[in-house]
Amino acid sequence: MKTQKLLEEETERNKDNIAHVEALQKHYDERVVAYEEVKRHAGDVMKTLQAREKEEVGLQERKKHAIGKAKKLKKSLQDV
Repeated sequence: MKTQKLLEEETERNKDNIAHVEALQKHYDERVVAYEEVKRHAGDVMKTLQAREKEEVGLQERKKHAIGKAKKLKKSLQDV
């Protein structure tokens, strides 16, 4: 019984600290949720960016090929 009484006294003495720690924990938990959401969205954006970069490389290759073909056609028309 004496131990319980000491515990209650210590809890009462530190109630402000306990409330502060609980508030900090709540804030931390909210920030973790927000961070995870941002992290998920960043992952989605990175996937989209990689797809766009791959598409851009393909388009640049097609452009390069088309320019080469146009030069060959122009040269063949000049030779005629």
